Amino acid sequence: MMEPIEFIKTGEDGTSFVLNETAIELLQNVKKPLVVVSVVGMYRTGKSYLLNRLMGRSDGFPLGATVQAKTKGIWMWLGDHPQDPENKALLLLDTEGLHDPEKGSKTHDTWIFTLAVLLSSVLIYNSKGTVDANALDGLYLASQLTEHVTVKTGNTEETGEEFGRLFPVLVWALRDHHLKLEVDGKTLESSEYLEHCLKLKRGKGTAVAKYNDLRSSIKEFFIERHLICFPVPCKMDNLKDLDTMREEELDPGFVKVGNEFTSFILNQVREKSLGGKPVNGSMFAELAKQYLEAIEKGNVNIESSFDFVLRAENNKAVKAALDRYEVILENLDLPVSLDELTTICKNAENEANKIFLQSAILTTDDGRSYSKKLSDQINVSQKAFAEKNGKISEDNTIRILHKLYEPIDQLAINGKFTKAGGSKEYSKLLESLEKDFQKKDHGIIKGPRGDRVLAEFLKEKRENDLKNLIQTDKALTEKQKQAKILEQERNQIELQRKAQEEEIKQMKSAQDQMTENFNKNLEKQKEEFAKQHEEEKETMKKQFDMLLKNQQDTLEAGFKEEAELLKEQMEDTKRRMDEKDTESEKASAMMERMFEQMQEQNKANMEMMEKIASRPITVTGGGPPCVIS
Repeated sequence: MMEPIEFIKTGEDGTSFVLNETAIELLQNVKKPLVVVSVVGMYRTGKSYLLNRLMGRSDGFPLGATVQAKTKGIWMWLGDHPQDPENKALLLLDTEGLHDPEKGSKTHDTWIFTLAVLLSSVLIYNSKGTVDANALDGLYLASQLTEHVTVKTGNTEETGEEFGRLFPVLVWALRDHHLKLEVDGKTLESSEYLEHCLKLKRGKGTAVAKYNDLRSSIKEFFIERHLICFPVPCKMDNLKDLDTMREEELDPGFVKVGNEFTSFILNQVREKSLGGKPVNGSMFAELAKQYLEAIEKGNVNIESSFDFVLRAENNKAVKAALDRYEVILENLDLPVSLDELTTICKNAENEANKIFLQSAILTTDDGRSYSKKLSDQINVSQKAFAEKNGKISEDNTIRILHKLYEPIDQLAINGKFTKAGGSKEYSKLLESLEKDFQKKDHGIIKGPRGDRVLAEFLKEKRENDLKNLIQTDKALTEKQKQAKILEQERNQIELQRKAQEEEIKQMKSAQDQMTENFNKNLEKQKEEFAKQHEEEKETMKKQFDMLLKNQQDTLEAGFKEEAELLKEQMEDTKRRMDEKDTESEKASAMMERMFEQMQEQNKANMEMMEKIASRPITVTGGGPPCVIS
């Protein structure tokens, strides 16, 4: 099992951040979607203990019994997700404690908190005591997020809801809690109590505004939020040994809540996502790099960072897919038959499409353009391999024909066919060469252009050598000579027609198969787009429902202005959901156009192939070079 390691180090100046390349390498090897759980909170409040519980260990993240903070920067632990080890990975992030007097930099705290929020799918806020003003003030950094983070590019006005749709689930872990959760004599569930503590205060003035601003920020930024209350784990004297104490030495109530906490967090199996696509290790590492580069400039723009990662991931997806396609074809021992080449190209395209869809993000117009980019590059590669296969087929066939013709050529040099009746003998030897070529194994693979090259080869011999021999054959009358020449021309035309028709038939069959295969892969891309689209819509729907509940609670509390603001946020969410449906229709139409373009391309390919099938081939050897036309 992997040990926790530093993920983001605090620089030597105590304020800057540096990525640990070892951690990045580990992440880049993770192909599974990540569920990312971070813990933030005041220093020396036992954050690391919570993560060790999630790991099922007591000695993972460093713990300490002194008042000196143990965790610096952000540490990480990476492993299979206990609830779905085959399909998901769990990434735990332990952050440097907030408000550590040794740091002397409030900005450093802000960026630590910001990174935890931006990188997580679940954010655990760890505090001690009660949900009072002091504990809430520990989350004051939430109200400062908008000073350092923007969602959209440009100067458009942004609402808390814009942030809320991108921010993680908030789980407040309240430690050493010993009071009853009661309001006006009524016992509340923990999350009900949290909502009570986040209620706004009536009144005016600076103090009320500050009070309400913090609570509004928490409610807007963390649309889904929960509270879990831990009792004191053991006697105060033993707290320093908490990390080494056996479970039976702990308070049973603490153990029970600890188990419930672990189960609750691990059942939050929603992966970190980007554009509806679950984030894998490589994407997460790139996203962290983008955030740190933005922090150096003093402001993080989420949309810009997302767009960069989207383009980087889609470029990698295209490259990985194309590399796989070309590796499959490059391992071929050319030439192969056109039918075999078609089957291999189909399989290679299927493999490439599978690899592409594993990481491609298709929910934006720019993202979907990479689908066409891959299709175009595969088409170029496929044509190049087909031409290479055909050229080797031509070269091999010419080598076979030269070998078969060599004895005939030697007889011609010795004057064997210049005697009376020599043209007939030469004609029979050409017919014999044709049969030998068709029936015998010559130790060299002919490939798909064998018959056409044979037809062109025989055409050159009959139109030149045989025609000359017939015209000078003293055994034939002038009338017989004309008849023989016409007969040879008819036979040659028929041979060429059959060879060309067969080759074009095979090419058309190959194109039809490739078109059918392209359509199947396009359907898979549509399915993947629909899946990513539904993921985004489901997240929006969940946020909409949470906003609706918040609005109802706010109205009941008498805060009409706040309820109106929530209503605006709900309308904005509903508008974006409608836009997603429109976007889905546009994407489907675009993919249909891609298919139509592919069919047009196939038509153009067939026209090109017919030209190729009837183009001249240069034949060398067995006499001076000549072009068969």
